[in-house]
Amino acid sequence: MLIVVSDLEKTIKSDTKDDSLGNTILLDEKNEVLYDPEGKADIIKGREIKDGQYKFKEEKTGKSYVAVARSVTGTKWRVVNVVRARKITGAFLRTASIMLVIIAALMLLFNIFSHYFLKNIIHPVNDIIQGLKVVQTGNLDVHITPKGQSEIRNMIHSFNQMVRRLKILIKENEQQQLKKQEAEMKALQSQINPHFLVNSLSSIRFMAQVSRFEGIRKMAEALIKILSCSFRSNQSTYTIREELEMLDSFIFLMSIRYSDGFQFEKEVDEKCLDYQIPRLILQPLVENSIVHAFTEKEDIGVIKVSVYEDTEWIYLTVEDNGKGISEAQKKRIFSEEEKEDNYSIGIRNVYTRLKLNYGEDSKFVIDSREGSYTKTKIALKKKVVDK
Repeated sequence: MLIVVSDLEKTIKSDTKDDSLGNTILLDEKNEVLYDPEGKADIIKGREIKDGQYKFKEEKTGKSYVAVARSVTGTKWRVVNVVRARKITGAFLRTASIMLVIIAALMLLFNIFSHYFLKNIIHPVNDIIQGLKVVQTGNLDVHITPKGQSEIRNMIHSFNQMVRRLKILIKENEQQQLKKQEAEMKALQSQINPHFLVNSLSSIRFMAQVSRFEGIRKMAEALIKILSCSFRSNQSTYTIREELEMLDSFIFLMSIRYSDGFQFEKEVDEKCLDYQIPRLILQPLVENSIVHAFTEKEDIGVIKVSVYEDTEWIYLTVEDNGKGISEAQKKRIFSEEEKEDNYSIGIRNVYTRLKLNYGEDSKFVIDSREGSYTKTKIALKKKVVDK
């Protein structure tokens, strides 16, 4: 009996010590209350109590309770612990509330981040994509307002600069095409009625031949060669050989006009004769020397044409021992402004056509000393004058 009482005392003490177990009630085998210090026995009064867990509701207050009953070892008595249901679920509810607050905070942060992400990344990138689609249609009047992250803004700035640069390049290309056409027209400016002129000259040559005027016949033949070269409207290049043959005809005519007032020399590497070059690039340079270089010279002037090559370039030079070209005249030739005169029109025409057709694959250099000489050198990369 002492052992039973001791075990019962330990059980009651341990149950009353732990607040989470609620109030302790001791019942005998008839469910009569033996121990109820808190007066909670009315909650289970009239109920059949066995070992296990029960849920009750107090009729007076409507409060819910949970009761847990277990037998006392060595007796038929039972220890019943009664606790408010709210006390048991309080910790869970607090945890659930904290979880809800955390979830709400995470949802708020997610919404804030989503708004930031859309505003600073997605929308600006979408603007760039739409701008690219507009550019694909050929419309370059596109400007995107920079916004978003600094990297995205830099990307938008680069896009706007690219579009502006494209517009400038297209405009420059259009202007170059116009200049190219103008240069071709200037090179062929005498092409008014080519068939009529050639046929007329052929008739003059025939009449001179019948009348045995060899000088007139040769002049007519030379002029026919020059005009035939100028009237090749469907071909902008020919060989160096053809250029030199045309140049010989021109020199023949000019020597008659100027009564052999100059000497003409050629130094040509025959390996270069079959390279393709633009038409009429030597004749304007030679003509400029004949017409302008020797106006103040007392003795006979000398014009020398040279053609040679190295591993990368083809060189064509026209050199005279005339009065030379001033720095102001050279600046006028290479100026972007349209300042044409009788002196520079031919040289500028050659320079412009070379730049329009070959760009950096061509060089045009004038070396001159006033009162001494003028040497004009044209260089063309072999890849643009392939045989």
